[in-house]
This record gives sequence, structure tokens and C-alpha cells, in this order.
Amino acid sequence: MKKKKIISVIAAVAVVASLAVGSLAYFTSKETVKNSFSTIAQGNEDKGGDAGIDIVEDFNPEQAKNMIPGDTVNKDVQVDSTANYPQFIRVKLDPNWVDSNGKISVDLNSTDKDDIVLNCVNTSENMENNKWFKAGDYYYYIASVQPKGQAGDKTARLLDSVTLASDTEKAVLGNGFTVDVTAESVQASNDAVEETWKDAPSNVIAKLKSLQMQGKTEKSTATK
Repeated sequence: MKKKKIISVIAAVAVVASLAVGSLAYFTSKETVKNSFSTIAQGNEDKGGDAGIDIVEDFNPEQAKNMIPGDTVNKDVQVDSTANYPQFIRVKLDPNWVDSNGKISVDLNSTDKDDIVLNCVNTSENMENNKWFKAGDYYYYIASVQPKGQAGDKTARLLDSVTLASDTEKAVLGNGFTVDVTAESVQASNDAVEETWKDAPSNVIAKLKSLQMQGKTEKSTATK
């Protein structure tokens, strides 16, 4: 398993006063990793810390070269805690077609983005505990991830593999695509999730708060 370094961490618990206005800063973390895939044009098909989170993945870039329609590449993704406090975690998976310069192709993404198939696992449509729930742009982990070194200090695996759809049109082949994984966390206490993830759907916030209000948050049971 390959661990990526955390990119940015905001870590502070304090009441910050500015003139007559006070605000509470919660423990939060964010990390993003980018993986690149390439396709091969038809007719040339020889396949040749104290605070935070880590995106942990099993991904071999060599296997992602010269993909043809129907190919599947292993890309395991889960999130581990590097913090000393329980956290709620959400993840965004963002696939994009890119041109030969590695820039996102607006045209291809408007018509062919569905050709990049993300094979997710451990998901639930009814916010089952210890599963991922898709809402808007994010997958929310319905449990608290425990401090590093304790049982339950990681999420269940979310992404298993990436497939180039078998019906991908010839005009698309020869381009590349990326899958960006962004993970965010917030402390699982003091209603921080409601204050921090203001873009989260109300039913998700209610579910996570209900776990928190039980006196002990539902702990992650994931082991790998």
C-alpha cells in the first residue's frame, strides 16, 4: 500500500476573538492525490503527524498505460487517520479526460466522462454504519475514524478499480484521463461536522450528529 503525504492541514482548537466577534476553529484535514491513465488509439493496441489523514492506495501507474476499451486497472483507495482524535471523513472522486498536455478537456468531459467507470465498494444507499454513502459530489463514511494506532483508525476501502468502458468511442482513444481523490476530515465532536461541512446534505449531517449524540460515536470497524 502506498501512502501519500498530507498536503494541507488546518489544526487548531481555540476560540479566536476578533473585535467583538468570536469564532471556533475545528480540527480539519484535507489531502488530494492525482493518478494518470492513458488510452491507446484504435489500430495501435499493443499493450506495452499529529493531525490529519492519509489517502492510502494500491495503484500501479504502469498498468494504467495504453488502456483499451474494456480494460480494468486496480486502484484501491481508503483513508487512514494520522490524528490523535476521532474524525468524520468524506471523499471526492473526480475523473477527467485530459489532452496531450495534461490539461482537462472540456469537450471530452462534457460528452464522454461516463466512459471512465469508477468501481466502488463498501457503499450503502441507506447510510448503513461503516459504509460509504454517496451524496452530491462526496462519499461520506458513516462512522468515526479513531485516532492513529487504535482499532478503527481507517475507513473501509472505497475505490476498488477503474475501468475504461467497453463502448468507448474511437474518437476518444489516444487521450488520457486522471482520477483525482480528495479526502477531507473533521473532528467527530462538538458539532464540528455541521459547522464545517456546510455544503453537506441535511440528512447526512443529521445521521453523523445522531452518532455523535449517542454518547459515543459509531466507530469504524475497518481493518484494511
